Amino acid sequence: MGKNPKIIYTDDEKAIASGEFQEYVESEGIELYRTRGHPAFAERFIRTFKDKLFKRIENDEKNKKPSIQWTDYIDEIMITYNYKDVNSSIGQTAYKARNKENELRAKVNIASKAKKERLYPELMVGDKVKILRKKLITEKERSSHFLKGEYTVESIDEKLNQTYYTLSGYNRPLLRHELLKI
Repeated sequence: MGKNPKIIYTDDEKAIASGEFQEYVESEGIELYRTRGHPAFAERFIRTFKDKLFKRIENDEKNKKPSIQWTDYIDEIMITYNYKDVNSSIGQTAYKARNKENELRAKVNIASKAKKERLYPELMVGDKVKILRKKLITEKERSSHFLKGEYTVESIDEKLNQTYYTLSGYNRPLLRHELLKI
């Protein structure tokens, strides 16, 4: 849209966790929310992008067009994605969803299609929890899925229709699915 985002919601990517990126985000006044799980919409976008990319590459090879770099397809794919493709989660194109008058419709579509099957015990300030961690590729199945030690819930905040838990001795807020009540 030609300007900085107000919020970035991402998985726990190493590049996002770097000090340089953290400094940049803070200097620009951007709120950063990281989750250990993968945001489903991001995974779906990546899959859609790759499908569009591979189709274009295969089509060029079939038509014996000169080989170009995959990065040369990015603009064409993004124009199609933003202006032509109707996204099933928002019921409209990404471009239309950015308009103020369509914002409510997009939010209602997302909320109505959200899966809310998992039930977690409610957490309160003062509860003890463990934090879910990403296992290393080399780790055995029997190693724990949680960080060592226990943490105490210090505060609970509501933002972006999500509940974030701030823990004592931990440097960033977490979502409920990242915590195990003990």
